[in-house]
Amino acid sequence: MLPRSWHLVAPSHFTLVYKRGNFKRYPGFVWRQFKTNNPINTKIAVVASKKVTNKAVLRNLYKRRIWAILREFKGNIPPKNWLIVVQITSNIEKMEYGDIKKYIKHAVVG
Repeated sequence: MLPRSWHLVAPSHFTLVYKRGNFKRYPGFVWRQFKTNNPINTKIAVVASKKVTNKAVLRNLYKRRIWAILREFKGNIPPKNWLIVVQITSNIEKMEYGDIKKYIKHAVVG
């Protein structure tokens, strides 16, 4: 996982990302981001609702995989002014780790 200082936890930040941010759909997840004017460190959240699967063990597995991939691409994530939410969708159940990594790389690097 990334350091706790990188975790998006404030409800007001989630509201900003969902209401005013941009999003891009990928197989297995939706990448949502919002560029703030405030000089804050980049914050990231990984969200998996019960719509993905009813089993908490699997939801946590998918979140851990996303966090591990984000840690690999930490150097490519802008360090300041971004709020990012990775919203997992039910398609992730059919995806291999390498496929998820490819799409996360595309979302991070561009």
